Amino acid sequence: MPDYPERAVNESLVNTIIHRDYLDIGSEIHVDIFDDRMEIYSPGGMFDGTIVQNLDTDMVLSKRRNPVIADLFDRMHLMERRGSGFKKINEDYRRALLSRPEVQPKYYSNHATFIITLFNLNYGIAAENIRDFIIKTGPFDRETGLPDDKTGPFDHETGLPDDKTGPFDNETGLPDNKTGPFDRETGYSVQDQNFLERVRSLVLNNRTRKNIEILFEEYGLEYSFGRAEIMHVTGLSRSSATELLTRLKLNGLIIPAEERNKYHFTIV
Repeated sequence: MPDYPERAVNESLVNTIIHRDYLDIGSEIHVDIFDDRMEIYSPGGMFDGTIVQNLDTDMVLSKRRNPVIADLFDRMHLMERRGSGFKKINEDYRRALLSRPEVQPKYYSNHATFIITLFNLNYGIAAENIRDFIIKTGPFDRETGLPDDKTGPFDHETGLPDDKTGPFDNETGLPDNKTGPFDRETGYSVQDQNFLERVRSLVLNNRTRKNIEILFEEYGLEYSFGRAEIMHVTGLSRSSATELLTRLKLNGLIIPAEERNKYHFTIV
């Protein structure tokens, strides 16, 4: 069994490189590996000045200290455009076959430092006891990370929660960082449903409505996008993407984001 979930390690390293403070001359990124854990140190605290140990890391939105470097990593397919790195790291640990409360990732920050601690999944479990541990906590399907039976919060056939409390990701059936409650049939939150109903009530041609729904599926209410992202997600030309952006503005579906020439969907 692997000591660390691969995606969690990759996401931690990528985010450390992308979000470190490069104005701290002479500082370095450090990766220290111990028997029971891996510690990844990055110069610079949270970009917005918050203290990460005081936050729910499943709910922290992505804010990029170094947008040019982030864009470069996105073009190399080393990071996903949408989503919080914390959420992806947490999810990978929750999905791990040997997941348990004491090995969940920990984060620490102050004004000058950020540290991610990833715990060794195998530490403290004797090899001969791993099978018993899996039987006690599972069984799980190793490809999907979902239970093989119908116990727990998941439905075995759909992979979605047995109730509507959420939150969960509609495609994977795993926890998401959106706020519930969720509709089990569609996987959308109440806010998402309200937004989509609003789009469907507008006087738009089918192609425009479909492109808006595709864009919303990719970025939701949390994440920002601009003309380049519209072109990438929908396949529209530059002029058509500009026209769609204009329609979104005129219909009050988007508001300006912190980044220049970027916008958020809004339910207001």
